[in-house]
Amino acid sequence: MNIKLFMLDEVPQSFDSLQIEREVADYWERNDIMQRSFKMNEGKTRFSFVEGPPTANGPPHIGHAETRAMKDLFLRYKTMKGFYINPRIAGWDCHGLPVEIEVEKRLGIKNKAEIEKMGLSKFNALCKESVFEYVKIWEKASKRLGFWVDYDKAYVTMKDEYIESVWWALKELYKKGLLFKDFRISPYCPRCGTTLSAHEVSQGYKEVDDVSIYVKFKIEGKDEYFVVWTTTPWTLPANEYLAVNPNFNYILVDYRGEKLWIVEERAKAVLKKYEVLETRKGSQLVGTRYEQLIPYLRVNTGLYVVAGDFVTKEDGSGIVHAAPAFGADDYVVLKRENGELYITVDDTGKISLDSPWKGMDVQAASEKIIEYLRESRQLLKTENTSHTYPFCWRCGTRLIFYPVESWYIGVSKAKDKIVEYNKRVNWKPEHIRDGRFGNFLEEGKDWALSRNRFWGTPLPVWTCKNNHVFVPGSKKELIENSTSIPPYFELHRPMVDEIKVRCKECGKEMVREPYPIDTWFDSGSAFFAQFHYPFENAELFRENNPVDFITEAIDQTRGWFYSLHVISSLVFDRNAYKNVVVMEFVLNSKGEKMSKSRGDQVDPLVIMDRIGTDSLRLFFFQGPPWKTKRFSEEVALEFSRKLLGTIYNSYLLFSTNARLDKWLPREEKVVSDLDKWMLDRTNECVSSVTKYMNEYDPHLAIDSIKDLVMDLSQWYLRLSRDTFWGGEITDEKRSSYFVTYTALTSIVKMLAPFAPYFSDYLYMKMTGEESVHLSSFPEPAGYDASVIEEMNLVKELVEAGRRIRQKNGLILRRPVKEIVVTDYRYADIVKKFGYLIQKELNTKDIVIGNVNSYLKYSYSLNRKATGKIFGKDLNEAAREFESEERQNEFKESGHTTVMGKKITENEVERKEVLDERYVSDDIANNSILIYKEFDKSLYLEGLAREMIRRIQSMRKDANLNYTDRIYLHVEGDEALMEAFSSFREYILASTQAEESSKVNGSRKKWDISGLELEVSLEKITA
Repeated sequence: MNIKLFMLDEVPQSFDSLQIEREVADYWERNDIMQRSFKMNEGKTRFSFVEGPPTANGPPHIGHAETRAMKDLFLRYKTMKGFYINPRIAGWDCHGLPVEIEVEKRLGIKNKAEIEKMGLSKFNALCKESVFEYVKIWEKASKRLGFWVDYDKAYVTMKDEYIESVWWALKELYKKGLLFKDFRISPYCPRCGTTLSAHEVSQGYKEVDDVSIYVKFKIEGKDEYFVVWTTTPWTLPANEYLAVNPNFNYILVDYRGEKLWIVEERAKAVLKKYEVLETRKGSQLVGTRYEQLIPYLRVNTGLYVVAGDFVTKEDGSGIVHAAPAFGADDYVVLKRENGELYITVDDTGKISLDSPWKGMDVQAASEKIIEYLRESRQLLKTENTSHTYPFCWRCGTRLIFYPVESWYIGVSKAKDKIVEYNKRVNWKPEHIRDGRFGNFLEEGKDWALSRNRFWGTPLPVWTCKNNHVFVPGSKKELIENSTSIPPYFELHRPMVDEIKVRCKECGKEMVREPYPIDTWFDSGSAFFAQFHYPFENAELFRENNPVDFITEAIDQTRGWFYSLHVISSLVFDRNAYKNVVVMEFVLNSKGEKMSKSRGDQVDPLVIMDRIGTDSLRLFFFQGPPWKTKRFSEEVALEFSRKLLGTIYNSYLLFSTNARLDKWLPREEKVVSDLDKWMLDRTNECVSSVTKYMNEYDPHLAIDSIKDLVMDLSQWYLRLSRDTFWGGEITDEKRSSYFVTYTALTSIVKMLAPFAPYFSDYLYMKMTGEESVHLSSFPEPAGYDASVIEEMNLVKELVEAGRRIRQKNGLILRRPVKEIVVTDYRYADIVKKFGYLIQKELNTKDIVIGNVNSYLKYSYSLNRKATGKIFGKDLNEAAREFESEERQNEFKESGHTTVMGKKITENEVERKEVLDERYVSDDIANNSILIYKEFDKSLYLEGLAREMIRRIQSMRKDANLNYTDRIYLHVEGDEALMEAFSSFREYILASTQAEESSKVNGSRKKWDISGLELEVSLEKITA
């Protein structure tokens, strides 16, 4: 063991975490500790990490603090384990709707038209400024949190070098036939004016209450109607087809004098009472023509029944209305039937059809259309329906499905390998792999890549009028193929839109497709684009991929985790990452999601100012990361005070005594069983923490550290106090100092990734070294499990003894005469550690005994067995049996005679009764017995201990150090003074006191079990 000879540094009496944080932060800054830690393992085995770039569109909240603390935890741990992490850089996601919407709010802009009016160049410049403004706020909060990454070398998704790498990846996809243009009915935000990808849509689902309606479509030439159900009445003016499932049974019913067609299984739920007139298969209804429901649209195709396997009978009527412009299944029907596409809504989500509802928002139009249908007697009924519906993940607007031409990534073409590569990833928790994440991958939906927006990575696609396509994979390739290049340009709109290319196939001019791409493709490219790969750093990229570790919150299974995985699978034919820790959300104290509108969002900087960074970090590591946490300042502060405060006070006690003895840290011979146990217990903890951290279970690691701290403080140090306070420096004291030093240094090293400020402060005080973050993590050493198990039995026995004392009103400060252990499992433990057990349970003696020696037995008639024998005389017989004569006779011979009847063991119940001088409890079940009677000597000793407790309390109130000696004077009732006289030396030694008749310091009166005591004490200054 390599220990530096160093006089332990003293610390203040009181633990002040905020002052510690200020001192350590200043020290780190002055000594460049962060950068030095980055370089300390250069040339050693690599560990790779990539920062999930936050979108810099607003200040960070408490959930962001949690993810950054989790990242930093494992980066610090791996660094202390000797791994080289390079790059270890921040990252900023700068593009897309999140940034645009933030700028729109500032400018009071409500739609795309207003942006186009002010000018794209000006708007995008404001987006760039907004990003840089919030980046500074993020850096401040992240640095305060102790998130150690290089902010000066951060990757920035809006830089040309980054965009160029993204362009390269898109060209690779194009070469593989996975980047293509298509016209589809897509999820669309009318407020933002753009389509969204499937993974974006999945992030915005909400539970909503809507009015659903059943309407009647009249069959052409007949007095019969199709019953159709819809939750989107605004689509009815665009109806072109009705769809039935060809395999379902449909019935014609007489309902209140009208003839209605409906699927058989739904008739009762919808209509209640009716008469069945006819039954047909859905296939028999196909081709049936019907009259237009709302005659404002001139329809040239359709208005007949078609077959559709997508029609279900779980809800509705089993007959689906198809408006092909507003539904993906409906559009498939249109193409199959060679129909015309009718679009009755504009790109802002307002009705464009010449009708009473023109210019109305689709939701408002729905209400008016329902009124129209009611007045025209085409409305059968309405229902309130609760269902999930997608909203824009950024602005919160209800989405619609809308016909848009977009560029797609062909995820569906490569679904199988995307799913397969996911099986190589270690997910924490494991169920995410095949559950939430795996199930989403199985859907294999194509990625809607292009956006009808402004601020983002430009789609690198140029097309000519003959539909030829040019996809540059770099800035250089674009320049080499362009016909005109601005003197200065960057890869953003509008500059990049001005660049024209001559088509190599037909010679026509090519212009850029006017779209930016989904910002999730930007962030999902971070694992290679941060290197400007493949244009430089190719070797560095290969050394760091697949990435060893990433972590973000659960919502990123539909966001960054997804985009990373899909891009890597399609471009590189492998998984992007090896290990991923998925975190649940931090909720408010009531278990609700925090929100700005409710005013309960928490600013991490404010919290850190109040309770300290280490307290906040430690809160995040309590419980599994993948379980929700209810944030509470009080809970966070209490946990850190209990853990860090206990470590601090343990060091204070240890260092105070070691400094008095001028003991310097060195390896000493371990002489006692207690010392050997503490070393083994420390090594066991190091082994457990290493295992848990390697398996990405930080909550189990911090629990193990906390348990070790409690064992050190509440067990080992308490039992070692007499050794510490001994006057001379003995082998026992040296051994105890060495063991305590070893345990404490191991604890602060293991704690360093969790609580970096406190750990570094105490580590430097203990070792004189520069920083715990420039040191190594403790290495697991061998330990004797049997030694640990022995002490567990000792603690188990002590806990049982304390419990029995408490339940029976035997105050622990008052000694008892004897404790008897009757469970022979403890026999060897009592022989080996009896002195510890005696001390902890405050007993004069502890012995192993046979329980039968402490039990008495009483006998009574078994009333069930003897009821038939004695009948109505049973009570009289019972009294006779309980007489002393009959009891003695039964005990001696096992039988007796009662009222002339012979009574044997079969008619008797035996009950154990503990000797009245001893007590136990139901849990111990007489395996531990405590003698409860006190003689005068024990009584006086108990009073002496009560007096010591009061004197120590007054020392604490006077802010005295452990080593400060005092003058002491006591007066009180006769019994107390007799106790003081009998145990004078014990009381004075325990309180660092000298008796004096003249004391001018603190004075206080106490009540001890009805006896009055007055204590005066004063610090000795000479």
